[in-house]
Amino acid sequence: MITPGDIQRAQYCIQESGIIGILQNGMTRSNRGRKPNLTKLELVFVGMLLSLKERGTATITSAHRILTEDLPFNEQLRLGVISGTPEKSRKLSLSDCYYQVEIISNRLDYGHGTRLTVTQDERDRRRRVILDVNNALMDAVASATPINDSTVAIDGSGWWAWAKHGGYDPPSVEEVERIGDPVVRDKLLEGIRKGELTGDGPDAATIRLMKQSVDKSTTSVDQDAGWGGKTSKSGDPEPFFGFMAHTLVNVPDAKIDDDPSTQAVVVRRFEVTRAADDVVGPTFALIDSLPAMPNHILVDRLYNHKQYARWQKPLIERGIRQHFDLRSDDHGAVYVDGVPFIDGCGHCPAMPKGMDVIQRHGIFASREERDAFHTAIAEREQYALVTRNQQTPEGKIKYECPAVAGKVGCPLRAGSVDAAAAAGKPIIAEPPNERRDGIPLPRICSTKTSAWYTMPEAVAKNNQSTYWGSRTWLATYQPRTYVEGVFGNAKNSSAENLGRGTTQVMGLVWANIAMGMVFTAFGIRSLRNRQARNPDEIRDHVLLAHDPGPLPWGILTQEQIDREWEIHIDQVVLTLEDLGEPVDRTEEVASTELELPKRAESRDLRRMPIEVPSGAN
Repeated sequence: MITPGDIQRAQYCIQESGIIGILQNGMTRSNRGRKPNLTKLELVFVGMLLSLKERGTATITSAHRILTEDLPFNEQLRLGVISGTPEKSRKLSLSDCYYQVEIISNRLDYGHGTRLTVTQDERDRRRRVILDVNNALMDAVASATPINDSTVAIDGSGWWAWAKHGGYDPPSVEEVERIGDPVVRDKLLEGIRKGELTGDGPDAATIRLMKQSVDKSTTSVDQDAGWGGKTSKSGDPEPFFGFMAHTLVNVPDAKIDDDPSTQAVVVRRFEVTRAADDVVGPTFALIDSLPAMPNHILVDRLYNHKQYARWQKPLIERGIRQHFDLRSDDHGAVYVDGVPFIDGCGHCPAMPKGMDVIQRHGIFASREERDAFHTAIAEREQYALVTRNQQTPEGKIKYECPAVAGKVGCPLRAGSVDAAAAAGKPIIAEPPNERRDGIPLPRICSTKTSAWYTMPEAVAKNNQSTYWGSRTWLATYQPRTYVEGVFGNAKNSSAENLGRGTTQVMGLVWANIAMGMVFTAFGIRSLRNRQARNPDEIRDHVLLAHDPGPLPWGILTQEQIDREWEIHIDQVVLTLEDLGEPVDRTEEVASTELELPKRAESRDLRRMPIEVPSGAN
């Protein structure tokens, strides 16, 4: 059941975020352009949030039904679902809602499939507008409680498009010759003649557009969606046609089971892109838009395996250290000036043999297998060089000999052998010997304290600030599952029920807006769940306030309806007077032809406290 608190929270997120103004301003390229009429868009967004909470869907039809069928009469008056006067009233129609959708799609869609004629500069501008909307929504949710962004986790989740895919069959000559645009027609004919037009390259969008113009039955194809891969519920990879939601979440300082007061997990930033699009650009756009730059980011293997110059280097330049797991083929030693670099970290040149490859256990490993892995890692870590200066953007790192650091004993370091023996630490049996080996000592063995090394890209990509496989690394990396937990929660059928059909409007713009509503609804739920775990904390924010319960609902008599109109008109008049616009109530309301002033449907009026319907049963 919908409660007064549900409505207040939905209104707060839409109004506080300012996304209506962001969209309105973003639809014109300058301040001189005429602003589009988005007077009903706030209602659509509020309806979407209520629909997600009540029905697990964000379709426009469901949002409209929530607003027009599931809310009491006085709430419909207050929100503006019913407007006008008692004698001349009008209820929000489904076409009103879709008109708002059409305005946004026509003026802000930026996908290569839906907007082939848009310039790249304009495409980028429109994308920035939508990212601003996404960010504003997430900040409105996070305003309810202090959020620490020092550690964040990033991942992408596949999302099936509602519309079917268009297929990639190249067009026939007969189909191409029926195209009216000579530029497109000649380009495709030339591609067919040369045998270069396969439909899966840069001309794929043109082919899909052409097929739509030839065959009207394919207009249900979502031109902005694409083929990609994701993990199925069974854990196996599967192809899908749709979008990818790149999502950045905060990582709490402690587990909820250990500390119920730890901060709630909310989505901090997100962007929906075409499936299989590159992850690097969207991820840095999300990171750079945070209020403060994070210190650590938890990622999966897809991210750290990107080219060093595109991924790890920009992270280090931003002061961010990444934490990730290694692939099975990442193990083994790479030698730099006699120093074996294993799993991204330098080690003693005289470390025992057979330690360069330690495979991590699987997710279903027994306790004994896990303990054996950590024991092997702990033994090898004793021979790891000690980092004195973290990796630079150029891939340089400053190391200290483990014997100098007191981790092992080595005959090349005076006094270290006796100290290690007394402490029960390993002793290097055969350290490097220049006369015996016929080569100079490695720098790490000959310098007094420490030495700089420049790591090759294969090594630099795998370098981390914690030793891979150690219990410290695991404690740092394991919270990456929080971002996966967000996806699992949002896709839960008893919650937001994110999946194919959550929204049925095509295009990247509305995919982002719908995902924004999903993550807003999730964030509210996450914050209130934390509040429930800590009932003694002060609830001084509208998103955390106590909810009095479901709204009364019943069939009203005409007398009760008239009474609700009187209450509503009184509130309108009082609001206008508070705004410094006194109204002659008798003259304003007496005329059956006169609509209530549009200014009375302002943000201030809609924020009036929600009251229990006086005549509902």
